[in-house]
Amino acid sequence: MNSLKKSILIISDLLMAFVSLWLALWIRYSLINQVDYNYWEHAWIFLPVFLLWLVVYFINDLYDYTRFSDNQQLVYSVLRSAIYNFLITVVFFYIIPKLLITPKTILVFLVCISSVLIMAGRYVFNRIFVHEKLLKRLLVIGNDKIHTQLAMTIKKNISYGYLFIGLVMTNPGRRTKFKTIGKIANLTKIIKKRRIDSIAIDVNSFRQNDEVFKIVSDACISRHIEVVDVNYLYENLTGKVMLENLSQIWFTNFNRSANKFSFFVKRFIDVVLSIIGLLFFIILSPILYLAVRLDSPGSFLFAQERIGANNKIFKIYKIRSMTMRACRDLKSKWNQTRDKRVTVAGRFLRMSGLDELPQCWNILKGEMSIVGPRPERPIYIEKLDKRQKLYYKRHLVKPGLTGWAQVMANYGGSFADADEKLQYDLYYIKNRSIFLDLVIILKTVRRLFESRGGY
Repeated sequence: MNSLKKSILIISDLLMAFVSLWLALWIRYSLINQVDYNYWEHAWIFLPVFLLWLVVYFINDLYDYTRFSDNQQLVYSVLRSAIYNFLITVVFFYIIPKLLITPKTILVFLVCISSVLIMAGRYVFNRIFVHEKLLKRLLVIGNDKIHTQLAMTIKKNISYGYLFIGLVMTNPGRRTKFKTIGKIANLTKIIKKRRIDSIAIDVNSFRQNDEVFKIVSDACISRHIEVVDVNYLYENLTGKVMLENLSQIWFTNFNRSANKFSFFVKRFIDVVLSIIGLLFFIILSPILYLAVRLDSPGSFLFAQERIGANNKIFKIYKIRSMTMRACRDLKSKWNQTRDKRVTVAGRFLRMSGLDELPQCWNILKGEMSIVGPRPERPIYIEKLDKRQKLYYKRHLVKPGLTGWAQVMANYGGSFADADEKLQYDLYYIKNRSIFLDLVIILKTVRRLFESRGGY
């Protein structure tokens, strides 16, 4: 269903772009100038531009339908996309001057009309797909933390496509924030009375021949009910995993052969992008060197030990963005949001991401990848390993220049923040693929144009 929703959005956006072009041409030529024009001549030329627009919409979360209920965020995303799309279109027609058209007034009309249609389309989409008749009536069996967390997540945003009906307790001794709607013994009656469409159950908490499994499996066959594992559902809705009661078997992909070719492609992308990044760094380094040195005395580059794949210690390189005294204090202090130790030049470097460019050398050497969990300092690893038993899994893959946690979680500097980022990192480790890497890279591009807390 989630893929269907996104496919509908993409197709409708492309259609609305062509409708916007038709309206813009009609206003520009028929309504104002009253001259003849060839719509299809314009349409074919604008096709590659519109495809780039779809990428911009994706970067700005306009295909994340769970955000459509936030009107302020929706307006902000649409307006930001409109600005980017205007600039992209100008550059496109500037780079290819031999095209038969040079849109100016048309482009202004086009961007304005398409923005209105995109916003209206999201509003209509959200109104339709959150209608109660289209929502799956979800019953959650269990009352541990994972169950209540899932229930809370779905109740907060029905755009996920589920209507939370209630909890059926499996642990009477545990208190829960939600009112339960019955006991396991009455499960069959509850399913019929509440017209349940989906059942979320923690597979690991029951024995294979448990009576609950019998009732659930019978309902799945006779009443065509969807049965889904609680951890799986939470993971797919939120893009992160719950750390409590998460078994090792959850990370095992049964009946799936390893796609070794994807590892080759990932390394090829790493090498190509790291070389481009290093060339970019070499070109900018004289200007960046002067900015850093004139702002505060000390070295231009900053090296720090981090833990990589298979627990190997390596030195990560950055352009120095703090005072030299602060760099020495980093041995025992977390980086903080809007850290006062950051210099004036350092704020710009962090906001633009330019301070990370030297890590392209780490990537080229094979110590890091473009995408992966961010490497942590050795001083914190022992504490984090004791705090979360699954933390070690971050070191089974190469650390990255950017990662799923970096584009999904807020910047933070505490053990609690590290716990949240671990939830996203474990999701990436379990679901990593070339496609997910491309998604992360696109989201990282957007983050470069936003205010980030690390300065």
